[in-house]
Amino acid sequence: MLTLIFLASVFDASVAYFCIKSERRSQSELVQTAAAKQALESLQDALLQVNAAVSSGMASPVVIGEHALELTRYADARRALDTLSTIEPASRAVTRDGLSLRDLTAQYLESARLTLDQWRGSEKVSNGGGVGLMALNVRLNAVLSEIAVERNIEADRVTRAMNRVFGWSYWVVGILLGSVILTNLVLLALFSRLVATRASERHAMNTLAMSDRELRLLSQAIDDTPNGVLISRAEDGVEIIEYANPAVTSMLGYSNGELIGMRGDRLADPDDVAGMREALEQTGRYQGLVHLRARSGATVGVQLCISAVVEGVANPMHYVIVLNDVSELLASRERLRLQASVDMLTLLPNRNGLVERLEAMLADAAESGASCAVLFVDLDHFKYINDTLGHATGDAVLREVSKRLRERLPRDVMIARYGGDEFVIAALDYDALRVEALCRNVLSAVSEPVFSGSTELQVDCSIGVALCPLHARSASDLLRCADAAMYLAKADGRNCSRVFEPSLGREIEARLGMSNKLRRALADNELYLVYQPQYSLVTHELTGLEALVRWRDGQGRLFMPGDFIPIAEQHGLIGRLGEYVLDMALAQLAAWRTQGVPLVAVSVNVAAQQFASGDFVGFVLDALRRHAIGPEWLELEITESSLVQNTIRTVSQLQTLRLHGIRIAIDDFGTGYSSLSYLDTYEIDRLKIDRSFVSELETRSSRAGIVRGVILLAKGLGYGVVAEGVETPGQLAILRESGCGYAQGYLLSKPVMPERAAELLRSPERPPHGDPILTEDTQLFRFDA
Repeated sequence: MLTLIFLASVFDASVAYFCIKSERRSQSELVQTAAAKQALESLQDALLQVNAAVSSGMASPVVIGEHALELTRYADARRALDTLSTIEPASRAVTRDGLSLRDLTAQYLESARLTLDQWRGSEKVSNGGGVGLMALNVRLNAVLSEIAVERNIEADRVTRAMNRVFGWSYWVVGILLGSVILTNLVLLALFSRLVATRASERHAMNTLAMSDRELRLLSQAIDDTPNGVLISRAEDGVEIIEYANPAVTSMLGYSNGELIGMRGDRLADPDDVAGMREALEQTGRYQGLVHLRARSGATVGVQLCISAVVEGVANPMHYVIVLNDVSELLASRERLRLQASVDMLTLLPNRNGLVERLEAMLADAAESGASCAVLFVDLDHFKYINDTLGHATGDAVLREVSKRLRERLPRDVMIARYGGDEFVIAALDYDALRVEALCRNVLSAVSEPVFSGSTELQVDCSIGVALCPLHARSASDLLRCADAAMYLAKADGRNCSRVFEPSLGREIEARLGMSNKLRRALADNELYLVYQPQYSLVTHELTGLEALVRWRDGQGRLFMPGDFIPIAEQHGLIGRLGEYVLDMALAQLAAWRTQGVPLVAVSVNVAAQQFASGDFVGFVLDALRRHAIGPEWLELEITESSLVQNTIRTVSQLQTLRLHGIRIAIDDFGTGYSSLSYLDTYEIDRLKIDRSFVSELETRSSRAGIVRGVILLAKGLGYGVVAEGVETPGQLAILRESGCGYAQGYLLSKPVMPERAAELLRSPERPPHGDPILTEDTQLFRFDA
């Protein structure tokens, strides 16, 4: 194609070149002819002027100055003749004698000069001079005739040259140029089409190469993907498998040869197949979780995605099926479901499972008119096992208890672990006698010794019973009533069962109301402190004060600690209450110091929950800094039961407090989990003998022996001893004889208001056996809290 374009361009250029060359020749001839014509005209004018000059000279030969004019005319004629001589037509023969225009003109000019010179030699013109002038005119006419002929010839040449210049060459050149342009355009279009075709071919080849490479990559990707891929064709309303990648064979256990040609609906459940076909007919796609049958007969959970490949509008030809094995996910979900409803330690239903099953039992009971009993079982002192022997031992105990309950109780009862060391037993259609027998079975099963290694553990339980519809009709209400009855069993001495009483429900409601009031009281500062003096039985001096909290509400009703402290412990308010009391006691010490009152150490009770949560040590130290009170003026009292809860955390906090100079006392010693190991573990300052021992010193000799033993033990360990609840001189005498160092109680002083305490601090000495100090509000101090 490029060669054709090149040859056509060369041919067209050659033709154009010859046309242009011919044109240039014609233009040159035209210029030459025009110059010759102009030269003839110039010669004609010059000859006429010469003839006029000769005529004038012959008429007046003596005219001055005319001779120069004649010479000038003659010279002009000679120049015109010389100019004409340089042009080709001037040398051409034009006469019969073979003379050229140049020769005729030269003869005329010579004759004119000779004639003029002859006549200038005479003084006047004669008639003979006229004859010479005529001869010149004849010669001139001959010359002019030849000039006219030449002019006509040159005019014809000009016309022909003009015709050639503006004639066929322009048309030829124009046509050639047009043909060149048209040819080039056609050839260029053909060339562009050829180039585009070749580019399309190359693109197609590249596309085919890329498609082949992509197909190989896609094939490799499909073969290597962990997701299963199936391709089936639609044939007579069924789907025949045409392709299966290795993931499908691994997932379902079939070989590739077994899958190819198999009907696709054989792998799924018929119900699932019906749903798939319905979705494919409506939308051409299906996605869902189904179970496929493996070759072994097992079911495999897969996330299935089917896409129809249609031809035309609605003629599915093939189906592409992608399978994602979600068996592990389903197993995990099942495990999570079990964990949500089953206790993994004991494999009993947990709280969620209990509520579901209990609601179903209550629905059956309501439909059949039967009764339903709920037993709330709580292991006694289980926390002691966890804290002393470790949680692993506690878990072993829980597993053993749950095992015994499953083995000993009837099959028709439901057993669940409610949480911690609490179990719930529900029985349908049990009357009072059967419920009582069920409680005995539970107590018997739990009370048998549990062995942890070589250690024998004795575990008891307390049981609360609630009946439907007698006590409640909903699962939550039944559990609440049974829980309340369980606390009655614990109050009765544990290891027993109690049935819910309606009055207990009212008591629970009253406690909830008391809890709400206590929250408002803490916010409105309705609590205040009184102080009970502690005296030395040796020096009779007032050596300390115990801060005791009181609550008087907005209606003027007085609440003693026994009324609201248990509620505060049950409803999570004991921490706030303890911090409130500690802050008020330190503030009172700061006020007494400002008033110039002599200070003694103030004892403040601390609950076990305060050690277990929050930064109790930080709060105590911050309160001392805020009130600018030295640590030697503060004594913290903790109960024995607090020592077995969060042992490591409690020991660490007590050690930190003692390092800062704060004194530690064990309150109600002898009533909790008394253990010599605790006395050796904790670094404390004083033991406080509980009032229950002091009150029977005069009536039971065994009590006196216990008190003497505690005093000797404390002295041996270097601890001080404080006796609480001293109310008679006899009790005081026995304590003094036993070596007790300090005492407090109504015999010495009831709790007093801060103003009265300030008076006692200003005169601290008083006999420890004198009459009790009475205050104006005797109702305020009915007992020592």
